[in-house]
Amino acid sequence: MFNYSIGLRGLQVAQRAIELIGTNLNNAATEGYHRQELAISPLEFDPYFRITATPIDLNNGALRKIDMLLEQELTRQQPQIGQVQMELSGLRSVQAALGNVGEAGLANALGAYFDALNALAVDSYSGPLRQQVVGAAQSLAAQIRSVSTYVTDMRSHIEVQAKADIAQANVLIREIAALNDQINRVTTSGGNSNLLRDRRDQAINELGQYIDIQVNNRAQSTGMVDVAAWGTPLVMGITYTELEVGTDESNRLGVSVKGASYYQTDVYGGSVGGLLSLANDLLPEVQNGLDALARELVTQMNRLHVQGVGTDGSFTSLTGQPVSADKTLGQWNLPVTDGVISVRVIGPDGAVTWHEVAVDASADTVGSMAAKFNALGGLTASVTNNVLVLSAETGYAFDFLPALSAEPTASTLTGTSEASVSGLYTGGANQTYRAVVVGGGEVGVSENLAVEVYDGSGALVKRMSVGQGYVAGDAVEVHDGIFMSFSVGTLHAGETFDVRAVADSDTSGFLAAAGLNTFFQGDSAATIDVRAEIIGDPRRFAVSRGGEGLDNENLLRMADLARQELAGLDGLTPQEYFRRLTVSVGQSVAVRETRAAALENVRMQLIMQRDAVSGVDMNEESAKLMMFERMFQAMSRFIATQDRAMQSLLEVIR
Repeated sequence: MFNYSIGLRGLQVAQRAIELIGTNLNNAATEGYHRQELAISPLEFDPYFRITATPIDLNNGALRKIDMLLEQELTRQQPQIGQVQMELSGLRSVQAALGNVGEAGLANALGAYFDALNALAVDSYSGPLRQQVVGAAQSLAAQIRSVSTYVTDMRSHIEVQAKADIAQANVLIREIAALNDQINRVTTSGGNSNLLRDRRDQAINELGQYIDIQVNNRAQSTGMVDVAAWGTPLVMGITYTELEVGTDESNRLGVSVKGASYYQTDVYGGSVGGLLSLANDLLPEVQNGLDALARELVTQMNRLHVQGVGTDGSFTSLTGQPVSADKTLGQWNLPVTDGVISVRVIGPDGAVTWHEVAVDASADTVGSMAAKFNALGGLTASVTNNVLVLSAETGYAFDFLPALSAEPTASTLTGTSEASVSGLYTGGANQTYRAVVVGGGEVGVSENLAVEVYDGSGALVKRMSVGQGYVAGDAVEVHDGIFMSFSVGTLHAGETFDVRAVADSDTSGFLAAAGLNTFFQGDSAATIDVRAEIIGDPRRFAVSRGGEGLDNENLLRMADLARQELAGLDGLTPQEYFRRLTVSVGQSVAVRETRAAALENVRMQLIMQRDAVSGVDMNEESAKLMMFERMFQAMSRFIATQDRAMQSLLEVIR
């Protein structure tokens, strides 16, 4: 009895196997392809020793060589890699913008500025050196603005990139849902959906590069999967939900279901998670650091500059910078606190009148401050377009120098000797010294005639003998740069006089915040610049704190800012603060480089393991191809042999 089915089945098996081998070879370099093999069962014999071929489903008999645990781990790795690579790329850009410590850039500009201040201190009235200070300050401000603009622009570019990445993610979401539909149709109709499954798995892995995803496989009979991200279902069988990128009420970048406008800003994973991390956390940290540095430079430099004068001396007019006229002083961007402003008004005869203007930060506005200045004799004040303008009346001048008054204040002296005060007060706090006459008698003649000087806390700081042995008119240093002298005449025991010593002529910070006689303008890294008046006339650079305008005390204090540990910079000097900011970014880059390398190493290990299971070996497939070619030839011969035997049998029967 002849059985052609064995030969035909063998031909079909060989042909199908050759087709799968061709598919494998054709997709050997295709990303995400899984090798296919034909599931072949052995022949069976019935109890009567008749050979039968086990039925083979030549469609579903193609096995997809896949390790699901490996595939799941590879999918899980994708969002982590996408996140860290995006953060690393952004931070490297910021690091390049900041420049390395010691290299050209903002660090050098900061050092060059303070170097220029120190150079000017050697010859504070040198025109070229003043111009050098102004130029260095302009360069520093330009560098700070440049880095700030770069960070701001980068934030805008990140939003554009995030929208583009979410748009691509939406394309993949739609594709996964469509592939789910196709796979379900092919699977339920008994067809082979292996290539469709490969494409869907590849789409899922690509989606994982953009967002953090979780994949749930449905029943094998349907072949479909569900995909979610950050707890939001994206693909449910053949239905899908798209996403969008936008900003919330705090201007933080976030992701929402399209049309819902409910933006999650703390999402993690994929390039989108990395972009949101950059936009919402990493870049603002850098920007806040730059703003703090710029604001502290502006504030500290200006608070010293307003208390000095340039080579032209006192002022006849000062124009501030725009402020928030509708807000109280405590609500201004630059800090203003309760305090006192000391104003010197110089009359036509050269006489100096001291005034004190109280500042209430919680109640005063620029308008109320103008009214207080208007109440001082010899001054007028107005607010135009939110700018405060101070002007001296004809023949008058004014300034805010902490210079010592040549004559004592609150004096009870009734003798014929006159006390004089000179020098530059170098103390760190405003206070009033009280001088008390001890012994009484004639200056330079009487024995035991002395003057005891007490500071504001009542502590004795100096006992100066002005009796026998003292030369009338000689100035004697009392304390912190203050000198006293007494003319010929008498002093009476127990009589007193006060010396007003001012270290800070504006304890509120109002003058600096309002822009009166300031060096810098602006209140952030994006707006810092040198005042146009200083650029146009470097002689206005206020180096002097003395009434004569011949000292460089104010310049020395400004130069000393380089060494001061400033509260607004977390107790660091300006250069230390910038160095910390730069090092912080560098450390963030190094951490992510290490993490990226580790993740990439894990990914490569997983790919190698996957390739060992699912990859196509060209040599192995070629060997299989030769085997099934011979099988095909053998089955052809088998059928031909049976056919010849059948023909011979028929001829015998005839």
